[in-house]
Formats: sequence, structure tokens, C-alpha cells
Amino acid sequence: MPASWIEHGGRQVLFFDYRGQRSDAELIATLEAGSAMMQALLHPALLYNDFEGSVIGSAFMKRVKQVGRQNSRLIGRSSLIGISGLKIIFFNAYLKATGEQQTRAFRSRQEALDFLVE
Repeated sequence: MPASWIEHGGRQVLFFDYRGQRSDAELIATLEAGSAMMQALLHPALLYNDFEGSVIGSAFMKRVKQVGRQNSRLIGRSSLIGISGLKIIFFNAYLKATGEQQTRAFRSRQEALDFLVE
């Protein structure tokens, strides 16, 4: 399932599972599924994104910027793993485009999830 609720530290976290996705279409489908889940919320969500083994393209980056701006009021904290090299450049572009300040990248799942609930 591309997006699902998981629990960490007694809190609900929306998990965007991009692992192994290699096309913009797959990535965008996961993004849209998670975004739809967020629309029903009355409070900001904690978001965990795993990009291990994924390939990020420009169409996905364009869409993630749009969705990020649209959902900014629904995003509490957000963490990512699985980004390096060019993905870091895309990540920094996303942060700049959306003005997001509660998002950070981590090396491990545990670190990323702990950041969300601290």
C-alpha cells in the first residue's frame, strides 16, 4: 500500500511508502493517495516518507511542490529517509519552494520516526 497509517511512540503517523518506485507515475500515485488521506484530518499530521531505492523525476517534484503548498496547513512534522546525491538537491528545492520548516532528512527509519514524536 503506497500510503498508510502507522503508529510510533503512541502517535499516528502517515507513512508515504515510495520504496523502489522508479517512475513519476508511481511516485505521484503514492503522493496523491497520502494527500487524499490527509484531507479528512482536522489537525496537522505527522508524515514519514521512505524513498529507499526510488528514482525521483521532475514531474514528481513539480507535483509534490503543488501538493505541499495545498496541504501546508495539514502538515505537522515531516521526515524522510532514502535520499542522497541528486535527491538531496530535489529535497532542498522542495523545502525552499514550500517554505517548509518542520521537515528533515535522516539516515534511518528509527531516527526519522523519533523526530516526528519528540
